[in-house]
Amino acid sequence: MRVDVLRGSVVILLSILLVGFFVFSVELEAESSEEARLGKALAEVLLNWQLMVLNGPSYAKDGGLNSSLTSLEKAFEDINSPSFLANRIPPLLAKLERAKTEDVWTYQFGYWNFAQDDSTVNLAGAEKDEEILVKGNKDEGSDSSRLGFRFLKFALEEDSAVISVGEKLDTPLAEGFTLEFWVRFREGSRGKIVKSGNWKLGLKDSIPILENSSGDRILKGREIPPNYWTHVSLIWDGERVQLCQNGNPVNESRFSSPLNVSKEIALGGGMIGNIDELRIKDRSVEIEYLNFDRPIDYLIGFPTLSWVQDSFGPEKLWHFYAGLLVSNLSLKFDSDQYSVKGEDLRRVGDFLLTENGDNLSLPSALPARVVENLEEVQELENKGELTEEQENKIGRFIESLTSYLELG
Repeated sequence: MRVDVLRGSVVILLSILLVGFFVFSVELEAESSEEARLGKALAEVLLNWQLMVLNGPSYAKDGGLNSSLTSLEKAFEDINSPSFLANRIPPLLAKLERAKTEDVWTYQFGYWNFAQDDSTVNLAGAEKDEEILVKGNKDEGSDSSRLGFRFLKFALEEDSAVISVGEKLDTPLAEGFTLEFWVRFREGSRGKIVKSGNWKLGLKDSIPILENSSGDRILKGREIPPNYWTHVSLIWDGERVQLCQNGNPVNESRFSSPLNVSKEIALGGGMIGNIDELRIKDRSVEIEYLNFDRPIDYLIGFPTLSWVQDSFGPEKLWHFYAGLLVSNLSLKFDSDQYSVKGEDLRRVGDFLLTENGDNLSLPSALPARVVENLEEVQELENKGELTEEQENKIGRFIESLTSYLELG
């Protein structure tokens, strides 16, 4: 997801929905504009999936996640979004079914998110980078000048990094392993993404290619859209290697010489872009056990927001964000699992009343009552429990905005 001027305007939105500072949802009618319905559906999926990960099979059975995923799939269709967005829904539905009866998040041998200092990671040109989600104002007493999510950045073809797993690995993983990571590369990027032992995975014309150490092709994947986060995984069971993208199997091949993960894993060295959330399991796993869904924001949230910001006009953008925010807010306001903080809600009001040139503008027919209610929530700054008067302001805000958006 590219950082641009509009990203600066929606940093509060991103922090609310994709970092977990302000996550909510609501049951709403499907009578709204296509843009608001898309925002509503996205909000529900982001929340419900995180709750399923936390609460396990009981929530998977009764949490309403199936209907929210179906609604998001329908919203993608109605809004004429690119197919790669809608294609991310089926593997989530399949994993949801598995999660109803068992824990689908299994033990991992190694995990690197590149957010903290780690002695096992040696950077050779690659560097840690961050996309800013919240820009704090120290004058207002913010705890941090900025908040964001971290990843490895490969700005030049020669940039690389090496991860040492020697302390954990006495002998190479050859009988079975699973390696997973998220990648986002620039258009035209080519060269190595990851290499270990006797194999390497690289890019050619936006297609991942798996080769042995001699350069012979083992298999190739499917085209990956540049500039969007994509989950890639290799599963080796001792005889067969399987390549998956976003939780979907795309190709497999039997290989006479055992593939292995050695004591070093090399990243980059040709690719220009980013890598994040590298995981290794010391066994082959079924596809249902891949962790592609853990950062659900990468799979659904960030790609949707990026496409929306590139494709919608100013007023459509406003309707999308308004539908997304009010859908989240309603559940948080009504739920006993979450609490609404006044200063967070004030930021919602600030965002929805801010115009950003050609990128975001208030709808021309926005009723005066909606503006008045937005201005009311801009006044909320408490950090503790809300007073009755503040709760009434929130209620009026939710009611007027959902009514305007025809969300129920």
